[in-house]
Amino acid sequence: MVDQLRDFFWAMKWANPRSGSGTVAELWTQGEFDQARSAARMGRTTYPIFISPQGWPDPDLVEFAVSGDLAAKARSTQTTYAHEIWAWLDFLYEKKHGLDWRDATVEDLRDYEYWRCRDTKSEDRRKRLVGGDTWQKILAAIACLYDWAVHRKIVATSPAVYRALTGRGGSGRGRLEQRPTDVQRSDVRWLTRRAYERWRRIGFEDYNAAGLRRGIERIRTTSRNVAFADFAYGTGLRRREIGGLLTIDLPRLDEDASMLSGWLAAALGKGRRGRVFYIDRRHLTRVYAYIRDQRRLSIKRAEHHGRYDEIPDKMIVTNVRRLGGRNATVTYTDEFGGAPQRNVLNAVPLDQRMRMFQQTEDGLEPLWLWLRENGLPQPIERWNSVFAEANKRMVREGLKQHVTPHMLRHSYALHMLCQAQNAYLLRSGMAPDERRQYQALFGNVWELVRDLLGHASVETTKDWYLEPVRGLHWQTLLMAQDDSPVADTDTILSLVSKHSGLVYDVPKDLRGN
Repeated sequence: MVDQLRDFFWAMKWANPRSGSGTVAELWTQGEFDQARSAARMGRTTYPIFISPQGWPDPDLVEFAVSGDLAAKARSTQTTYAHEIWAWLDFLYEKKHGLDWRDATVEDLRDYEYWRCRDTKSEDRRKRLVGGDTWQKILAAIACLYDWAVHRKIVATSPAVYRALTGRGGSGRGRLEQRPTDVQRSDVRWLTRRAYERWRRIGFEDYNAAGLRRGIERIRTTSRNVAFADFAYGTGLRRREIGGLLTIDLPRLDEDASMLSGWLAAALGKGRRGRVFYIDRRHLTRVYAYIRDQRRLSIKRAEHHGRYDEIPDKMIVTNVRRLGGRNATVTYTDEFGGAPQRNVLNAVPLDQRMRMFQQTEDGLEPLWLWLRENGLPQPIERWNSVFAEANKRMVREGLKQHVTPHMLRHSYALHMLCQAQNAYLLRSGMAPDERRQYQALFGNVWELVRDLLGHASVETTKDWYLEPVRGLHWQTLLMAQDDSPVADTDTILSLVSKHSGLVYDVPKDLRGN
């Protein structure tokens, strides 16, 4: 086995080192029911296992991948980080004469930055120069490894150095010293409400650019897609956070409020941080309409074909307590009729959420909110292809407006900032000079948007999500001619679009459609 794994450099294999001996079927037939259930759960997930040039897995890196900080990341992030850590290990071995990753210093990381970003003379295998965007991801992956290793006391210090923030909101360890200064943001765009609604109608509802229904293409998942997109644009949640929701995570519609709140489980949030989210009643009504109609048809289709019987290791939820908050608990049994177990819903990981079902009068029904047409859970990664198809329909209509789920999150941030500034500054009854002084002192407008987005730092909110307003004078944007306030958020966003060139809007002559 060791000879098969030996290489001239580090190797990486996706495997599950925790799987026990014997297959699930063998253990079950032998009467080892608990072991069979455990093997079924453990064998499903694979992890990046880093194998040294000597031919054996590094035990510390195995722990990092299987139960450390890497395991807590989303699958796509795990893959990206694993490949970047692999490249870092190879660099230390090849360019630093076999240096162990535990002994790497700040100077080694600086040399790596030069080698990856600026060394135009070297032509090594798997090497190509990268820009600031990619280096930022590389640095995040390396910092993730060493933050964990320092916490576990495997290394004394990290080569990734943090610089403390100063000024307002400058608490915490701050930013990485080696972070790039040439990060490009020009490929990011924002949408006004009008631009978003036009994209949604053309991309998901079979309208043309003139605002007329085509009646040609039948999009079977229209209700689901519209509900998901509205959820993203109306809450600012990430693709993973929305895509991993269960039906029992949704706020109830039995309140009269126009804005409803729900709890986002820590297992879905970035950095495993749960938080409250807010959603407009109109958007939530669309979600419940999808549940009542299109989702119900998909479930019936799956039941008719017996698709739920084919899903292994289902978790049958029998009871939910304290629904709608961070302390909600679920009681469930497995498909083999094992003893009931109770867990805090806030901590249930993504892979288990996809396997949660409840028993209804018609049979088993998944708790996973977003279902494919065949009734099976919609994988989170597939939302990118759903949006890609919508973008193709935009191109068909002669409109080059490429939208992603994360772009809707950016747009929500901009919308909320404009709305908050409008509410705080223009409806306060203050004179212009008083408003300017108030704005200088009242810095929590940015903090409000930060909290809504679930960012750990207000600097992230400013740097990445609100680029269109960078350098713009709010007093100019929020005041029309004759020093009268602009009360309409859509009008403010149109002004931002005109000033920045980064925000999609609908031309004036088409706004009546």
